[in-house]
Amino acid sequence: MSVTTERTIYGHAVLVAEKLLAPLVARMQPGAASIPLEGMASDHGKLADILESFARPCLLAAHWLAAKGGETQGFTREQVAQWFRDGLVAGTDPSSDVYWGPVTNYHQHCVEMGALVIALEIARDHLWNPLADADKQQVLRWMRTARGCGFHRNNHLFFGVLPLSFMVSAGVGSPGDQELLLRWLDTLESMYLKDGWFIDGMNETVDIYNAYAWHFYGLWWGKLYGDMDPARAQRWRDYAVPFLKDYIHFFAASGENVPFGRSMVYRFNASAPFGLAHYCGVKALAPGLSRNVFMKNVEFFISRLPADKPLSLGWTDEFQLMAEVYSCAGSPYWAAKAFSALLIDPADPFWTAPAQPLPSAGDDFVRPIPAAGLVVRSIDGDIELLNSESDINPGNTRFGTYKWGKTSYRTGVGLEVASASGEFPRDAALTA
Repeated sequence: MSVTTERTIYGHAVLVAEKLLAPLVARMQPGAASIPLEGMASDHGKLADILESFARPCLLAAHWLAAKGGETQGFTREQVAQWFRDGLVAGTDPSSDVYWGPVTNYHQHCVEMGALVIALEIARDHLWNPLADADKQQVLRWMRTARGCGFHRNNHLFFGVLPLSFMVSAGVGSPGDQELLLRWLDTLESMYLKDGWFIDGMNETVDIYNAYAWHFYGLWWGKLYGDMDPARAQRWRDYAVPFLKDYIHFFAASGENVPFGRSMVYRFNASAPFGLAHYCGVKALAPGLSRNVFMKNVEFFISRLPADKPLSLGWTDEFQLMAEVYSCAGSPYWAAKAFSALLIDPADPFWTAPAQPLPSAGDDFVRPIPAAGLVVRSIDGDIELLNSESDINPGNTRFGTYKWGKTSYRTGVGLEVASASGEFPRDAALTA
């Protein structure tokens, strides 16, 4: 990377986020509550895809709105914030032609509602506080549709926790809301294995959803709403310490993360917990190492993406065969989670400390992770993950058994996809 000064490193990161936002801003239309993006449709229905094309870009915009500097791409913070505020009001208005619809049982709307809660909190002064009281009440009525809904017994429970927490903190919760969300958090914590690792509920698998779902939402809940249960908030910070000490070994010297598990189209959200953990006061890794893995992971993908185009469904470029049936054109913008680092002050050691090399950039290593049933090793700067426990079951067969059920996964060699016949790929298959 050509960035040489610490303050420039922060400015460079802001610029990367702004450049990712630019093609979305170019597609924003007056009166709309979605961004027209090209790509496959999901199996969740049109309204869910429309909401996803608003909520996940809004999360990217929120990080940029809350950052310092920028405004080099021909648009201002107020222009972007105004469009998202208008879209939020239109999308939550049942009488509007662009109404997103309510949350229903086990539906994708709850996921995107969770994204919007975090966005509204990150950029509260830009997205929430300027709203008229009547508009705030309308948004809160829409969020109330999540109350009483069923949620999958996995990381999706966070998407019930987050809107209820937002309403409770706004003073508009109903009796029992706080007790319910804390009970959901109890259920989430019941899926804890040890040493910072969780099993993802009904999927019965361990993969990097631990990083950008479990630890991301758990840390955010503690940061935003931890006064409801300070001991629990501290537990989530404590969970992150051993996890990050393991997880730093999942990144090649190039910055690429090992492709293990589903939702690979989210790309550099793999590095989401490093900046967020530092922002939340977690002291697991040296600041210069946390910054370096975040920057390298983002740069690995950004340097390979077509310029001035929205993120596509793919890895280093568009490749829809690797997408799951729940993916749509807006899905890749979960990558926005990585930019939680922008919330850290530019003068913080996260940005000013000397960069420390990734473990994979040094001597070859072997790191067993008994809690997850994994062994991670580096070979000439690349990473190989050896899997002995995260196997195949009916919960994940639908999303591609080869994403969990092989004995080996490695950076630098691409990804495996199902054959046209749907037959399970036999390469390194974990079998009895």
